[in-house]
Amino acid sequence: PPPDPGRLAWELAGHDGLSHDQLGILAALLLAARQFLRPARSAGGPVGLDPCLVRWPHGPCAVLRQPEELTCGEHRVIVPENLWMPTTLCRSYCEVLPCSSSCQEVGEGVADVDLFLLVTSHAGETCKAGLQASASPCASDTAGVARVVSLNICPLAVRDSEETLAAVLEALAPLLPTEAIAGHQSICDAMPPEFYAQLHEDFARYHNLEPDAAQLYHGVCGGLLRQACLAVDIIDHQVFLRTLLPAYQSRHRATVHALFRVSQRFPRLPNASFVLDLSDGDVGAWQLDLPLFLITRPDTHPHGILYPDFTFFNWPESVCTPERSHAHPFLMAGFRSMGQAWEEKEDVLFWRGAKIGGFRKQVVESMAGVPYTDVGFMTWESISTAGVNSAPGCLPLWEHCGKRYLGFLQGTTYSSRLKYQLLCGSTVLATRQSWGEWWTRHVVPGVHFVEVQPNWEDAAEVYQELRQDEERGKRIAAAGRALALELLSAEAVDCYWHALIQEAARVLPAPRGLSPHARPIEDAVLFHDGDAIAGDGVHTAIIDVDPAIR
Repeated sequence: PPPDPGRLAWELAGHDGLSHDQLGILAALLLAARQFLRPARSAGGPVGLDPCLVRWPHGPCAVLRQPEELTCGEHRVIVPENLWMPTTLCRSYCEVLPCSSSCQEVGEGVADVDLFLLVTSHAGETCKAGLQASASPCASDTAGVARVVSLNICPLAVRDSEETLAAVLEALAPLLPTEAIAGHQSICDAMPPEFYAQLHEDFARYHNLEPDAAQLYHGVCGGLLRQACLAVDIIDHQVFLRTLLPAYQSRHRATVHALFRVSQRFPRLPNASFVLDLSDGDVGAWQLDLPLFLITRPDTHPHGILYPDFTFFNWPESVCTPERSHAHPFLMAGFRSMGQAWEEKEDVLFWRGAKIGGFRKQVVESMAGVPYTDVGFMTWESISTAGVNSAPGCLPLWEHCGKRYLGFLQGTTYSSRLKYQLLCGSTVLATRQSWGEWWTRHVVPGVHFVEVQPNWEDAAEVYQELRQDEERGKRIAAAGRALALELLSAEAVDCYWHALIQEAARVLPAPRGLSPHARPIEDAVLFHDGDAIAGDGVHTAIIDVDPAIR
């Protein structure tokens, strides 16, 4: 899960005479503010409130392990599970240590806080519940605090409580995530803990990176890696590309767009600096024992950090006419709505692919003549980023899904097709993969696919036995489809990206400031295929202005 909790610091100033009603409003306010913060996942940790910043002067602090209803006057406040709150909320107040109401002391005492609420209670004709019109004067003096807000809770009669509570929550609304962002965070929180296990295992290797390794890592794009490389700096929630060296086809552009989508879904990304290898492993970046983000790596080398490849955004060059698109959200919607039953599929073992290396040729030849098989090659003649491609023998993905059994043959390194075959709900025959992706650790032989020997020498026998046990084939197909639907939605992929960035912020060296040639990611999403950002500036093809409009 995302490693770091959001931190909420708050202080109650001018609190004399606050009634139970105002305390109830304050409790509701804090519960609403909690939604603005990242939920904590550390064992025994709080949600929203950092115990290092808060003390309870009137009695012990308690962690409410189960939802609990507190009654303050006529207010009933529902406290969520695992929220740090005083058990005597109606008679208590909280202070931030070691701060008082002084702006300067607040600045010295609070660091790395997402939201600081300065709560006051001032009577008089100007008394109004809600946020002050202007930002708190503490904002200029509070170092390391992302946002400072002053809130005035006025003396209220019981009869005004409901109206005032509504006003407070309405005033707080601009601080809270949009419904889409809040909904997306809930998707991430609902993912099983093992979903994030790969990234935690990968990053564990790179805690306390040695200075020499950190220096090498910072300059690896343009240094050791002269192509297919992307260096990213996130500073004050803004994503910058420090280096962009184009990759094969549109892969670098798809990766940039994937990062941009994540930055829009999670607008408060932490400061972080990381480097992505954009190749499919053929340039050997996986041999460097550095925290490089990698699409794939051999299982013999646990170096680097695995991340979702370009196909989880789009790969237009792989579209087969008459397919519409290989945009990942579009494909996932089609796979999710697919209703063809396993029994209705054609009773055949099917594979089509490019002639890459000797392994595929060997398999195609060995399966020739095996009953109920259709295994052969196709050829890519021309491709385009618009997905208008010419590829004799290429079969659209949906037509693959019409086959009851699908063969999976690894490419030169990995092949991105496995996820689509699992999503089809067909029974996949494959070897145990020697090149892994960020999600493939969850794919279990015998559970999600039928395993054959590395050279496919037993494939004919395994296949014939499988055809005699249809219930087994159906069970494995259903399990593979369920796994892929759960782990590989566009939302789940973005959750993984978000967790990668959070962990990079926690483990890897921080950004070294804004590079002179760095560009906001909003610029890079408009780059052409050959445009690049290097140490000496931006390289692009100059487009002349039409003389008619000069």
